[in-house]
Parts: sequence; C-alpha cells; structure tokens
Amino acid sequence: FELVRTGTLLRVLINGEQVISSEVPAAPLGRILLRGGTGALQASALTMEGDVFLAPRPVPLWVAAGTEWDEHFDPALLATGTALHAFCTGVTSADDGSDRTAILHRASRDGGTTWSASARVTPASEALAGRPVPFALADGSAHVLYQAIGPLAKRDARSTLRVATLGADGAWTTAACTVRGLPEDLAGVRLSVGSAAAGGPGARAAACTLDESGAPHLRWIESTDGLTWTAGPATEKPAADLVASGGVALFRTASVENGMATVPVGASSWGDAAIAKGLTPTNQRPALLALPGDRWLALEAQPRPPYALEMFGRRAAGAWSPLWPLHDAATGAACAALVGGHPVALMEAGETGRRETRSEEHTFEL
Repeated sequence: FELVRTGTLLRVLINGEQVISSEVPAAPLGRILLRGGTGALQASALTMEGDVFLAPRPVPLWVAAGTEWDEHFDPALLATGTALHAFCTGVTSADDGSDRTAILHRASRDGGTTWSASARVTPASEALAGRPVPFALADGSAHVLYQAIGPLAKRDARSTLRVATLGADGAWTTAACTVRGLPEDLAGVRLSVGSAAAGGPGARAAACTLDESGAPHLRWIESTDGLTWTAGPATEKPAADLVASGGVALFRTASVENGMATVPVGASSWGDAAIAKGLTPTNQRPALLALPGDRWLALEAQPRPPYALEMFGRRAAGAWSPLWPLHDAATGAACAALVGGHPVALMEAGETGRRETRSEEHTFEL
C-alpha cells in the first residue's frame, strides 16, 4: 500500500497499481483518511504514522552535451557549515583513444536550490585525475583527496594520491600526499570513491589497493592535516566501494553471502563486518546516509534494466527494506548528504532503460 503525492496530485497504489487519484490542497495534509466504497476507495478514517519524504526534485548539475566533457562520473558531496559542495570526474576522449580527466566542483549556499558555475579543481597540468573523496577538517576547511592518474588507469600503473584545498578566495590549490604503511610491492593504489568519514580533529577515508591478481582490498587511511595519511590493515577477502555516514560504513565484499556488509568506521578489524540484510550487490557504488533517530537511508542502482536507483530504509540495526525507486531511469553511482535536516542525493543519470555513455549528474532533495 502506497500513498504518493506529487504537487497537488495524490495517488493511492496497492501492489504497485494505482487504484485512485485525487487533487488535494498544496498545504501539508497531516492525516489522510480512507474507507472502502463500492468499487473504489474513498476518504474516511485511517491514521498512519511513518517517515515522510518529499517528492524528489531533480536538478541537473553537469550535462555532457555542449561542454568539453564527454562523460561525468564519480559523484561526491560534502556538507560544511557554510555550503554544500558537489564534485564529479569529467572525462573527454580524444580521437587517438586517449582520455583526459579532471575533478569538477559546484557549490550551493542555499541547500541545493541554486549552484555556482562549474569550476575545475585539478590543474590542467594533471591530464588524468579522478575519484574525488571530499572531507572537512576541524577548522571547517574543505578538501578533496583524489587519484592523480585517474579512474581509467591501467591495473599495473602506480597511482599518486593528491589533495586539493579550497581557499578563502574560492580557488583550489593542490599538493602531493604521503600515505604511510602501504606495502612497497603493491601493483597500484586507488581510492574507494565517496569514502570520507568526518569526525574528530582529522579525516578518515578508505583506500582500495589491488593485490597481485588485480582483486581490490579496502584499508582505512587517516590524517590530521590532509597531507600525511597512515594506512591500516587491508580486508582479507576482496572488497570495494565503501561509503560511510554516522560512524557506520557500507561496502561490497566477498566475505558475506549477499555481497553487502557494514562495519563501524575505523574498526580495528574488518572481521567485525556484519551482513547488510535486505541489500543486493551491484557493480555501482551505493550511497549511505545516517538520519536523526537512529534511522538510515541507502541508495543502490539496481543490476537489471531499467537500472533504477532504489531507496532503502533501516531503523537501528534491523534489516533494510525497499522504499521506492528514487529515479526510474538508468543510473550509476550515487552519494548523499544531510543539509539543514534534509537528505540530498547526487547521482549519475542516463536515459530510461539503458546506461548512457554521455551521463549527467543530478541532485535530488528527498
């Protein structure tokens, strides 16, 4: 049973099929009362309690058409005390088959209603840069940890991690990072996108390192200044695509039967991971968001057509339950942040029923 309101149109659905619709006042309804009639449902006496979500209002942030970038990937969000920052990786393919990538940035100071013009975070001298992981330090400054080779690097290429810092004048400056505690014989190092976990005097992220067979493994990296990071132990079994919110991390792993697990942020052992019941593994990075009252939202691009972005909810440590598709067109990776008490999501989006190589980045207020 569902009640779906879009503007002033209220629809009643049973088992996903609409049974009645009606125009309603624009103001909040408070209570909706129904009673059974002859062949239809009519308003009468029923009181329901639960979470209320506003119908999503998509706002395109990056659109490939008419720009220098052929595609946009790796969405990331950072909410600070003064602004909501959105990031992505722009990709341009040359005629010779080579690629050029850059980290792009837009900011909103009104909760996502209006946005600044798109600006380049990484300098033009870095022809390949991607996988942005934004974080804020204790002083409120905004930073982005990223991979200097880019998301399309070959498996045997060694990545260089760098950090970009947003200055008071609105300009970005970049510097090299040092990551201590990584084995010297790694074939390569890459970041698990969207893995920033703020809190305390420093920052924490999840690096994804590749073993000799090319399988990914996660490990926590921590820093107090954003420039020098210390790495912890890696997962025993392959794992990737970690996202974190409210002290909990969600990631894909081969260590549990359904392929999705949660673990406390910064846990001393990856063996503390627990199965995320109700979620299904996909090949796209999910989104995780902690809400007040020990509630959680997860966003997952479904592995089958039309590749809709499904929203799941959970209370406390219970199982995940599907809520509804947030976006019914082809989607990819997603991320989410809490702004002024309202969840905001940023996602890759294409045309209905198929994944588009010329993707767009959209925000949604839930």
